[in-house]
Amino acid sequence: MIKFLLLYLFTLSSYSLVEDENLIENYGEIILKNYFSIDYSELEISEFKKIKYKYFNFNKKKNLIIFPGQGEASIKYSEVIYDLKEHFNILIINHRGQGNSFRFTEEKEISIVDDFKNYALDARKILEKENLLNSNSNFLFAHSMGALIGIIYLSTFPNDFKKVVFSAPMIKINYGWFPEFLIKFLARVFSAISPHSYVFGQGGYPWNEKFKDNKLSTSKKRWTNFREVIKKYKNYACGGISFRWLQSVIDYTTDAKIKEYTKKIKIDSMILRPLEDEIVTLEDQKSFCDNLKNCELIDFENSRHEVLQEVDIIRNIGLEKIINFLN
Repeated sequence: MIKFLLLYLFTLSSYSLVEDENLIENYGEIILKNYFSIDYSELEISEFKKIKYKYFNFNKKKNLIIFPGQGEASIKYSEVIYDLKEHFNILIINHRGQGNSFRFTEEKEISIVDDFKNYALDARKILEKENLLNSNSNFLFAHSMGALIGIIYLSTFPNDFKKVVFSAPMIKINYGWFPEFLIKFLARVFSAISPHSYVFGQGGYPWNEKFKDNKLSTSKKRWTNFREVIKKYKNYACGGISFRWLQSVIDYTTDAKIKEYTKKIKIDSMILRPLEDEIVTLEDQKSFCDNLKNCELIDFENSRHEVLQEVDIIRNIGLEKIINFLN
């Protein structure tokens, strides 16, 4: 913890970042104003299916592409975008079925995808549309589900990025006390007979969740602040996962697949690993990093799943690590 405190003090003197105590005061007037300073762009999949994204061109030499996690709308990263705008142009995608991109069913808050590779193919088409297929200036930040999308992307298109940062990568889902063989059996059965139904125990956006019960962040201010934002933009809300979504994750995270990814990904990588994460497994992140060509594993004590939504002493060190690594 002493090392983290020293790093935090160094970060404060090195970078101008939004501080926790000023978050609410600055959010509407500064952070959201920056976020809404440009309109959403879109990638048309079909007549009624459009992927929404934002490309902030801050006239920098480097492009940071952000793949959000499961259920996350790009607006959740408005503070991150503001903090990194002095370093990168930033492109952030609302994955299909999330944010203000198209939804698959009348039940708008369920995460659905037929094949996880579609997320990666969407991203490739967006980069092509924006003329950003230049690996020397492209860098990737990918969180949780977004990290799995990034892994699939980099395995399929290995020359599109120079470096990548994975935050709490979803190498394997943490099933808790449920036997993995039972989860896989139920996913296989119900993805065949009811693919677009919620996985047992899942539901829509957790509007009534209490801070003490959340698994994402120990920062009450950031957690509460985003809850207020999503209440204002309810059409961005996304909740639990479908059986088909779960089955596709299982298909793309077999031991054989993970081994295949580590052989194909050649670029320098960094993993931000929050040690209090209960959503994805910690040991599989270490194993994945150990088997990559050139990977640095950074552990964050006392951090839950979302390092960049954490309290300042954790979050600012995460930002400093990202900036230094990508520079």
